[in-house]
Amino acid sequence: MATAWRVSIAVDASTCTCIPLSTEEKFDRSDAAFRGQVVSVRPAESLAHEWLRWSAQWLYEALGQQEKADALFRNWFAGDDYGMLAVIQVQRAWKGVTEGNRVTVRTALDTAVCGVAFKSGMTYVVYAYVARGLETSACAGTIVAPMDVPPIHGSCPKRASR
Repeated sequence: MATAWRVSIAVDASTCTCIPLSTEEKFDRSDAAFRGQVVSVRPAESLAHEWLRWSAQWLYEALGQQEKADALFRNWFAGDDYGMLAVIQVQRAWKGVTEGNRVTVRTALDTAVCGVAFKSGMTYVVYAYVARGLETSACAGTIVAPMDVPPIHGSCPKRASR
C-alpha cells in the first residue's frame, strides 16, 4: 500500500518535488497519522559508514565502472541503516500509533531526496507508512505543526484542510 504514493521526482540536486495529495489522500494512504513533538534526531548510520559508501562509489566512477557505482548508490538508498531517525512523543493519534507513546520515525537523510528535516523540540503532523518500521517523507505530507492554529479540527486530520 505505502509504496504507491512514495513517488517523488528529484528535479535537481537540491530539490524534492512531490505529487500533490489532499489531506484526505495523505490520511487514507498512511499507515500512521499523528501529531507529536520531536524528542531527538540522529543519523541511522554512522557518518564514517556513510563516508565509506560515498568513497567507494566515487572510486567506481573514477575507474569507469558506472554500473557498479549506480548499484552501490541504489543499495545505499535501500539499506536498512540509511537516513535519519526521529524519536517523537505522540501528542494526538489518529491511526497507527498510540497517544502518549514515543515512536521512532525514519526519513531520508536530506530534504533534497524528500526527507523531513526534523528538529528536536518542534511539533509535527506526521503521516507515516510501515516499511522498515515507521517511515515518512516530504511526499507523505509530514509538516511542522502550525503554532498559531490547531493543525487538526475535529477527530481526524482529514478535516484540517477544509
